[in-house]
Amino acid sequence: MLVFVFGGLLLNCSEKQPAETKTTLSIQTARVTQAEFYHTYTGYGTITAWQTRDLVARFDGVIHLTLRKNAFYKSGDVIYSLSGPDIQQKRMDLQVNLQAAVVQVGVLQKKYERGKALQKQNLLSAENWQQLQAELALAKQSLQKAKSDWDFFKTMTQYRAPYAGILTDLAISQGDYVQAGTRVAKFLSASPVKLIARYFGDQALLRRNRSLRILLNDSLRTTGRIVYKSGAVSSTTGGHSIWIELDSLKGDLFPETVVKFQLQFDPRRAPAVPEGALVREESRYFVVVQKKGVFKNQPVTIGRQNGTLRELLKGPPLGTRVVTTGVFEYFYRNLGKKMGVKD
Repeated sequence: MLVFVFGGLLLNCSEKQPAETKTTLSIQTARVTQAEFYHTYTGYGTITAWQTRDLVARFDGVIHLTLRKNAFYKSGDVIYSLSGPDIQQKRMDLQVNLQAAVVQVGVLQKKYERGKALQKQNLLSAENWQQLQAELALAKQSLQKAKSDWDFFKTMTQYRAPYAGILTDLAISQGDYVQAGTRVAKFLSASPVKLIARYFGDQALLRRNRSLRILLNDSLRTTGRIVYKSGAVSSTTGGHSIWIELDSLKGDLFPETVVKFQLQFDPRRAPAVPEGALVREESRYFVVVQKKGVFKNQPVTIGRQNGTLRELLKGPPLGTRVVTTGVFEYFYRNLGKKMGVKD
């Protein structure tokens, strides 16, 4: 006679159960497959830029921001420009000076070439030849200064992204009149970025795994390297502050974002079954193997977990079908329903 206690999923048998049975209960099955498993550590940290730059207006004028979606800029993109009467007058003066310097160099270059030809024929005195050389050199210096003044003016009134990044913490509005020295915004490098977090896990895992696989906010997978680890944060609680340089960051995660992270250590591939295929009796685990309508309980040794999958350290070979729905009924031989196997 059989006595079942279903609340604790325990079974007392006064009769020996058959090792195999055929039945008519509706079930679902899954194959034993390969999956990747890790030791994991989960916590919360902050995505931080490697480079941060405060943008300050370098000239008086009206500010024009070139914002786009998510305020992301490539290196060299214009972030803002300044305009106004004083800026326009300065621009005109510098352009006139630059054009005049270009014309002067052109005139003296032609004069220099004619003098060079005369000098080769000994038709030009040494003093005049030296004077031509000096005049051309001075004109080129003036041209170089005019170009430098023009380039400097452009950087003062038009700021370009020094590296790929995002604009945050705006302190002004579009069209505001700003004075030189006014803080405009903060510019953060978008790549590379680092994850700064507290770590209270096994120190040996950090030492063995300088390169890591990382899961952010339960969905975004990336990789990175530990580039800094502080001493113990607290003599009471222990723990260390760690910096992890991330190789890539996609989606809507930008610097200064708080994230949930999972560090994945010591990866290895191994046979796996869904968690729903496992039956536990005290400290032992079993699966119900299905083959050609015949079902058999088989003990297994389990290891790490990866989502809904559980690693099999010992159990049926790859490709074996195990019951995932109806597994307790088959394991305990509560077989009063009609069978219908579903893959």
